[in-house]
Parts: sequence; structure tokens; C-alpha cells
Amino acid sequence: MRDVATFADLMNRYHQWLRGENLWDVDELRATLLSPNSDPVNNDRYLDLDGVAVAAIHTHLAEPFDRAHLYLAAPPTPARLEHARTLIESGIRLLRSNKDATAETQVDIAIPAEDAELQTLVASLGFAAVRRVYILEGPTAESPPPDWPITLSIRTLDLDSTRDIEASYSVFDETFPPGEESWRMEHDEYVHMLTNDPTAVSHLSTLVESEQGVVLAACLNFRDTTQANTGHIVMVGVRTPIRRQGIGKALLLDAFERFRAKGWTHARLGTFTGDDSADLRLYKSVGMVPLYRTDVLTSPLFSN
Repeated sequence: MRDVATFADLMNRYHQWLRGENLWDVDELRATLLSPNSDPVNNDRYLDLDGVAVAAIHTHLAEPFDRAHLYLAAPPTPARLEHARTLIESGIRLLRSNKDATAETQVDIAIPAEDAELQTLVASLGFAAVRRVYILEGPTAESPPPDWPITLSIRTLDLDSTRDIEASYSVFDETFPPGEESWRMEHDEYVHMLTNDPTAVSHLSTLVESEQGVVLAACLNFRDTTQANTGHIVMVGVRTPIRRQGIGKALLLDAFERFRAKGWTHARLGTFTGDDSADLRLYKSVGMVPLYRTDVLTSPLFSN
């Protein structure tokens, strides 16, 4: 990106305006958006007025190249919607010029539910809302201890261990398989995030193993950058053979315990869902409540 600090500032000004809090720590943004599958030169555009950046867009297209992403930073200005339209159209042109884009490539853009004007603009450009991301939060102070099946062993994920990183990725790869319209991260991006994101804290994430030492579930926990004294539950994954046995709930409560041990009073997570109810039931069962909703709008890349 031309200037990671500038992009982070624009994005944080946008979220401060909407939600009263930042979205990105600068180094966190660098580790997340500038992955091994991201071209650091040709994947972003800035809109300047009198030499000052007032809005920006970042594009991302990674293997298997079926889904591209637009990250729009459009803080309030008198011509905000005009700026947003210009940048989204520019971002689409950038993605279309990518040699790896295909006729099947879909492009996503995530717009906070509070920004109805921007959602209307994006819809006018041919995008349709297909799923939602909820940010939930819960207190850690009075959560009960996790209830683990006695046949499983629980240990901390070692961020310096290639074996642990690979084992955890295999769990999430099964939990979020290719082709599903939900969250997914490819292997190289995942490894890059764990080894470069400064919010990835040692001894905070969890692996669940069988008696034979096979990793069957994992919970990836980071430090949250939007609020002080808050942990971020990044991902929860459970392999098919042990699903519906309360492992997901136990992993959430285990994360609460780990956060509490660090003096953190709250836990946050983001989850994709197609509606408001069933997919949130697990998180509500541990005392988490929805704070914010972001709508993901999608369009075929070559039909706009």
C-alpha cells in the first residue's frame, strides 16, 4: 500500500465517526492486508484533495481466485459518496486487470449497517447483500469454567511451532471449506497472520487433541485493538467427528479464562451469518451480545 499509516488513519476516522472506536492498529492492518498473496504496489488507490488523502480503497485477490475483496476507507467529507463511487469503480478496474481474475470471480465489499447511504450507493453499482458479519462482546468476569470431555487433552498453541500452526490451519480449513460463502483464509495468508500480526499473543490460543495427539479443534485468540482490556476470539474450529459435543462452547469459555488471567474484562469476536438468530445462539449462550452488524455485498466481478 502507498502508506499503511495513512490507510489506517482513514479507516479509523471512518469507524470513529460511525462507532466511536478504531478498527485497525497500523501493524495489525499491515499484517492482515499486506499478505504474501497481495501485491503491495498495484492493489490500492487514494483520493487526494490539495495533497491530502481523504479516502482510499484496497483490493485483494488471493488463491483460489474465486473471491476478491474491496476495503473502502471513506471518512466523512462533503463529497464522501462521490469519493466512494470513484474509488469503488477504480477498485473494480484494478481487480479486472488482475491476471488471476476469472469469469467466475466474485467481489465482496463490507459496509457497516450504520452507513445506509453507502450501502445504497454500493447497491446501485450492482452489488447485493448476501450475508452479515456480527461483532459480539461478552464480559469475562463471571463466566463458568469450560466443560471438556475427559477423552480430550487441552494445550496452548505455540506460535513458534510450525507443527502447531499447520495443525490449527488444518482444523480451520475443514471448518471453513472452499466454496462456502463464509469466512475463509488460505494457507499462506494464515501463516503470515500468525507470524506477523502484533496482536497475536503467545500462550493465548488453544488446541484440543485426541488421545493419539491428533488436533481436533482449535481456538485462535488475539489481543483486541478496538477497546482496552479486551481479547479477540479470531476463529473457532471443530473437526466433524467431535462436533455437537459442546467443544465450541468450551473453547469460548476457555478463551474467557485466558483473557481474564491477563486482566482483560471483555471478549469480542466476529461471525458470518445469513440471519439474526440461529448462527448467534452459541455465542449468546456464553453471555455475548451483538454490538455491530456489517453487511457483505457481492457482485460478479465482470458484470458490473
